[in-house]
Amino acid sequence: MSPEPPPHATIARCSVHTWLTQLLGGHEVAYLCISHPAPRFPGETTASIESDLRALAGAMGMRPAADRITSLGPRLLLSPGVLALDYGRPGWWLRTRAPHREWRHHLMRGAEICVLVTLDPVRLDIPLPDLEHLLTESIKSGRVFMGATTYRTSA
Repeated sequence: MSPEPPPHATIARCSVHTWLTQLLGGHEVAYLCISHPAPRFPGETTASIESDLRALAGAMGMRPAADRITSLGPRLLLSPGVLALDYGRPGWWLRTRAPHREWRHHLMRGAEICVLVTLDPVRLDIPLPDLEHLLTESIKSGRVFMGATTYRTSA
């Protein structure tokens, strides 16, 4: 049995970044990164946010990003304008605006999406090169969890 997912308030305050990377040889990898900014609300602390993000990663069956990637099963739904991730709490979804067209096509072709949860605070407006650098450094220190998911046909 997976650990209990974090409280709804934590999920509501998470930010989601999506991007598509072209690797050597033409292979594409689509990413969905879940993060949280520094504490902003009463009662939030760096430690409480980190604990909740660890619970999120655990509830989905993620492993440290430096380990071998694990399959999370089909967890993504796409509807007009919205991408939703089943994070392990029945009836509840992490929702964000739908990513750009190429990312959505990658998902709908049946390709896996690399889901990352980073424990380090991430600014909401971080540019992609800075996010990739932060993730690289955070992976080295064991502060990123990862798994692969796919499209799901129904809730």
